[in-house]
Amino acid sequence: MKYEEIVEIENVGEIETFDLEVDSNDHSFFANGILVSNSHSMGYGLLGQRTAFLKTHYPLQYFCAMLIHSRNCQKPLEEIKSIVNDAKFYGIKVVPPTIENVTREFEIADENTIYYGLGHAKGVGLKSHKHLDSYEDVKDIEGFLAQSISKKVPSKIVEALIKIGVLDCLKIGRQSALIQYQSLRELTDRELAFVILEFWKKRKIEEILEEIVTRGSLGKQKVCHNKRRIEKVQGIIRAIKTGNNIKDTLSYRAKSEEEVIGVALTAHRADAYVNEATHSCYEAFMETSLGEMKIVGVVDRFNIVQCKSGRHEGEDMMFLSVSDKSCSLDSIVVFPSACSEKLVEGMKDGNVVRIRFKKDRRGGFIAENVSILEKSA
Repeated sequence: MKYEEIVEIENVGEIETFDLEVDSNDHSFFANGILVSNSHSMGYGLLGQRTAFLKTHYPLQYFCAMLIHSRNCQKPLEEIKSIVNDAKFYGIKVVPPTIENVTREFEIADENTIYYGLGHAKGVGLKSHKHLDSYEDVKDIEGFLAQSISKKVPSKIVEALIKIGVLDCLKIGRQSALIQYQSLRELTDRELAFVILEFWKKRKIEEILEEIVTRGSLGKQKVCHNKRRIEKVQGIIRAIKTGNNIKDTLSYRAKSEEEVIGVALTAHRADAYVNEATHSCYEAFMETSLGEMKIVGVVDRFNIVQCKSGRHEGEDMMFLSVSDKSCSLDSIVVFPSACSEKLVEGMKDGNVVRIRFKKDRRGGFIAENVSILEKSA
């Protein structure tokens, strides 16, 4: 959006104006050969006034409603990301639901928090409530895995729940939980039946698998019926033990959330470079001085254009929108002096960048240097 200063206001006196009413059920008429609708324009006016009122006086309910109806947009996950970033300016945060409260739809949690609606997650869907209800009484990872397998919850839903942090309250890493679930899917039906039976006895997965290898039995038959299966289960045990030592990085959590729900809620890829910034995006937005600032953020979108006139005619310049966990900044201007050929060639959506910039007197962001710290996958 571009702002212009008002230079002069001149009084031109009274001018005759008209209010046109059309006696038609369609409320449409032709003006200069163009079919127009006064009802349509009035509808937009009323909608704008009402939404502005709701956003100002009932922001929590407004943003929750906007998130719910994001499914009607052409690109729902992009719309959700935009709404989540906008809500941050009002002190409202959107968080993943917990295993104790798995919500299919966006839902108000408290006076400044909204639970993410899992029905909007990629691979889950709004008709998933019968699967999500399977986790009502889950208290640990073993219970989660047992319910997922015994209730035949689709793998896309199970993996989505793990990746966005629904199990974080169980004090288990996301990669570790994912490895445990994927490992169980490699078991035979006989082996799996034994594991689920033992899960209800509150036993750990490694302990159960060890018993399968050594002396596990189901009825009168061995669970592992040949040497090849014993070696396979031993490999699964090693994979699970290795997974238990993997620590989820901020970058991993952010990428997982972006992949499944379109926006990072509990971590941000820019967090790993916080020491290279002087301001968060929100602090830079609120800053009133014209001094130099540095932010680190993820590129949400960018646009490269060529200057049409002046001493830089024909040279590239860039407009950037970047975000960190605090909010999103739009229309950061990178003039040709800071828009190197290397930057133009390397710029992609999802890159983590450090931007040194100043504010102009109109509040615009003018970049003096842009460095790519991490390239998108």
